[in-house]
Amino acid sequence: MDFNDKTLNSKTLYKGHTLNLEVVKFENESGLVYEREIIDRRDAVAIIAMVGDKVVLVKQFRAPIKEPLLELPAGIVEDNDPEKTAYNELIEETGYKPSSLKFITKYHSSAGYTNEIVHIYEAADLEHVGARPEPEEFIEIVELPLKDAIEKVDKGEITDAKTIIGLLLFEKSSQWSKK
Repeated sequence: MDFNDKTLNSKTLYKGHTLNLEVVKFENESGLVYEREIIDRRDAVAIIAMVGDKVVLVKQFRAPIKEPLLELPAGIVEDNDPEKTAYNELIEETGYKPSSLKFITKYHSSAGYTNEIVHIYEAADLEHVGARPEPEEFIEIVELPLKDAIEKVDKGEITDAKTIIGLLLFEKSSQWSKK
């Protein structure tokens, strides 16, 4: 199999600020025609920021699940520039300005229904300059020892995918995992 399914047509059902909802009709190589509902979503960033032995997380209400989550600072990519967005989002949400950012990884958030890619960065040498959240953002900054954050992942208390992926990759590759 080549897995080169051909797009036959597409209909946009909703156009929004950060995403569009489309119904797309495909035909596979055996001639089967099928439809998929696809969310065309702008990419996002997440940032791992350490202050001493503590990882900087944010707690905020997430409307789709109607509860707050503990997460890495994150945001929607602006101007097609994930690194610049990561820099700005870290300051905006936490008040920490990094002297540099290191790309860690990128992943498809849920390729079964969206094309969104999340880019994860590690921030270095932080300077506190004061948070600048958007007017609709109500954020609590939570600084946890990395080992405590990893325990929360292990216990299912941190359930946000970008945070789980970022923390586990960071722990695996970092000097912090040896503390």
